[in-house]
Amino acid sequence: MDPVPPAPPISTPPVAPQPQPVVQPPQSKSKTWKLIMGGILLLGVGIVGGVFLGKQLYSQPLSPPAPSPTVEVTPSPASDTITSTPTVNPSPIVVPASWKVKSATDSYFGLTTSLTLPPDYSFHFSGSETTLSSSTESSDSWDYLTSLSTNSNNQIYNSYDGSSRRTWYEKLLEGNDTVKGYANTQTISVKEVPVNDTSFLAITIKWDLGTETHYIIVNNGILHIFRPLTEAAKANHTFFSQNAPIILSTLTSSWTKP
Repeated sequence: MDPVPPAPPISTPPVAPQPQPVVQPPQSKSKTWKLIMGGILLLGVGIVGGVFLGKQLYSQPLSPPAPSPTVEVTPSPASDTITSTPTVNPSPIVVPASWKVKSATDSYFGLTTSLTLPPDYSFHFSGSETTLSSSTESSDSWDYLTSLSTNSNNQIYNSYDGSSRRTWYEKLLEGNDTVKGYANTQTISVKEVPVNDTSFLAITIKWDLGTETHYIIVNNGILHIFRPLTEAAKANHTFFSQNAPIILSTLTSSWTKP
């Protein structure tokens, strides 16, 4: 009987080595304590700094806002309190060639005033008053006055002192005997109109008998006044009121003191 041969050895496949987890070495208690204390210190510094800054901000009084600049206008010989702005660089005024120079002389005051007017207009002194009127348009009639007056000794003098034209005229309406018949006057508007190298004021007033516009201009140091005498003139529906810049640009005056 033949002998049984030995069984071949069983080969076992090699087992791959498993990766070992990396274990972080524990931090030392000393290092951890330092980090905790450092964080607490930074937090405390931030809180203290914030409180201090807040006290500084709130301990300072708040400055009030700077007031807006205001402009105060003081009446002067070259300025009036105007409710409408004059035109800048007005066009040159052209007087029609057909117009004629008309003059009125008040022998009592020694004043001669001249205007260039259409042929049908007259400008004359009657002996007690000076009137501008039209022979074809009866509604266009105006009373002419000036700042010349007399004092208690009957001496003639110029009452206009070169101050604000508006202020001076409002005082005149309030109580000067030169302008009779006006009561409870109130200034509605003032318009300054440039003419050549000067200007005139169109002052609209309201009084007991209605509303009307007066025209005042300074020439030769004297204040010249035109006020309406008819309802149409008061409503500015006449030739004079619609052409005042042309007419008043021609005004000249000469005063010979008695």
